[in-house]
Amino acid sequence: MKSWKNAIKNMREFSFGNTKIKLKEGESLNIKCKKENNVYIIEEDFCELYCCSEDRNYILLDFLDMITFLWEDYALGNESEMVKSAIELKYKLLSKFEKVD
Repeated sequence: MKSWKNAIKNMREFSFGNTKIKLKEGESLNIKCKKENNVYIIEEDFCELYCCSEDRNYILLDFLDMITFLWEDYALGNESEMVKSAIELKYKLLSKFEKVD
């Protein structure tokens, strides 16, 4: 069980669909992984992500989907269409991640 936790906690690159991003040099995430009552849980406070699933493989895909969704819709989004909290999230993401070509 610890191997899936370590794999997720040590991730530096995140890829889902056509989107691939990575943590900038010197940056890290505080990813918390656990299993409670046969449910896998991943939490990450910086991006305010919370994923849960009974399937260990699905939870990783869900986490990758969510983090790349945030990048596409917020970090790369048009500020003129965002509320203040979305703009703040945009700059938080831009400070921690960069696109991988």
